[in-house]
Amino acid sequence: RRMIESLPTILGYAFENIDAKIAGLGERGFSNPHKMIETSPAILGYAFENIDAKLAGLGERGFGNPKKMIESLPAILNYTFKNIDAKLAGLRERGFGNPNKMIESSPTILCYTFKNIDRRLHLFSKLIRLYNLPFDPTELMERDSSLFSNKIDKLMVLVRILRDYKVTLPDLNEEVMNEEVISRLVKLISRLVKLNVEDTLVALSVPHDKNESILGLIHRTSSIRKQKLPKDIKRQIIQASLDEASKIKSRYFRGYPDKI
Repeated sequence: RRMIESLPTILGYAFENIDAKIAGLGERGFSNPHKMIETSPAILGYAFENIDAKLAGLGERGFGNPKKMIESLPAILNYTFKNIDAKLAGLRERGFGNPNKMIESSPTILCYTFKNIDRRLHLFSKLIRLYNLPFDPTELMERDSSLFSNKIDKLMVLVRILRDYKVTLPDLNEEVMNEEVISRLVKLISRLVKLNVEDTLVALSVPHDKNESILGLIHRTSSIRKQKLPKDIKRQIIQASLDEASKIKSRYFRGYPDKI
C-alpha cells in the first residue's frame, strides 16, 4: 500500500514486468531488490539500460562499489552524472581529500546542497578555533561523514553552549598531537554532536563545575538521556532553567519551535 501511495503508476505495471525487474536487479548483483524497490518504487520505471549505464558511470568515476552505493541510496539512479561530477568537484574545491571515499561511505552526501555543507564547515571551524585544534573542518567531517547530516540548528546551539559555558577539552596527557590523539579528539567531538540537543540543554541545568570538560558534559547528558524524560518536560526545564536573555535558549527555540 505504501509503495502504491508513493507511486500510484505501479497499478499500471504488469506483474510480468515487476518480476522481470526483480530478477534483473538480482542478476546484476544487487542483494535485496525488494528492499531497493520498496525504498524507491520509481526503480520499477527505470530501464535496465539506464541502470547499467549508472553502474558503469559510477565505476568510471572511481567508485569502488557502485552496487552498494545504489542499494544504500536507490535515489542515485535518478541523479545525473552532471550533478554527481559537480558534487565531487565542489567537495575537492572545499578541501576534502577523498570525496569518492566519503560518498561511498555515506551516499546521502550527494543529497546535501553546498550551502548546507558550507554552513557546517563554518560552524566546525568555530569549534576548532575555540579549542585551537590541530586539524581543519574538512578533516573532521572526512573522519566522520555522519557530521554532514546533523541538523544545522543543533550545531549552532552546540557551538554556543561550548563557547558561553567555556567547556574545556579533557586533559589528554599528551604533549605531542599525534595521529592517535587527533583521532581521540575527533571521536570526542563526534560523540558530543550526536547527543540529543534537549538532553544536552537539560544537562546544563544540573549543578556542575564552572570549567567542566567536554567529557563531563557528555557524561551528564548521557545520564539525562537514561532518565527518558518526555520531550515536553525537557522543553519546560530548558525554558525555566536558562536565563531569558540566553542566546543558547533563543537559538534553540528558534530552531526547534513548538509544533502547532
